[in-house]
Amino acid sequence: KAADASLDEELSFDLRLSAAGLAAEEGQHEAALEAYEALLETAPTKRDVWEPAFVQATAIGDEERLFGLVDKTVSVLEEPDQRNAARIYKARFIVNIMGREPETAMVLRAILAEESEHEEANSMLNELYERIGYDEDRARELGEKLDEARDNQDATMVRDISLELGRLLATIRREDAMD
Repeated sequence: KAADASLDEELSFDLRLSAAGLAAEEGQHEAALEAYEALLETAPTKRDVWEPAFVQATAIGDEERLFGLVDKTVSVLEEPDQRNAARIYKARFIVNIMGREPETAMVLRAILAEESEHEEANSMLNELYERIGYDEDRARELGEKLDEARDNQDATMVRDISLELGRLLATIRREDAMD
């Protein structure tokens, strides 16, 4: 009986997950999101549940629900790469909204604090800094990355970061660019 009950629960979960996916495919974003939210109650760490829930909340444009789902999910995930896969949805949602630059930078820095080589977060943060002229902040971030690359004795990264930092410093603090 216990095995049957377990099988029934697994089958029920799989059927509800399939139904949520079908609703999403049909463009019924609200119904799909509600189905994924219900599944998250029993499986909050399953990426095949939380990620499509984020996609549906984004499709609807429901920032409050998306951010709530991301925050709740991040709080239960153990692996940094999984937490950052969740966090990046917040950054993607707000990165191009005028006035939200500091919040976007904060989310991206949280990702990079756990996973300094996160390509998308690095790229988004660099583009954000370039777009809004946070050159001093960008120079500080690059300096920190340069120190980390030196500590790791990663000659390629030291070279690449040094070149990028030099180009940036040449525009804001020419005398420091020579260092």
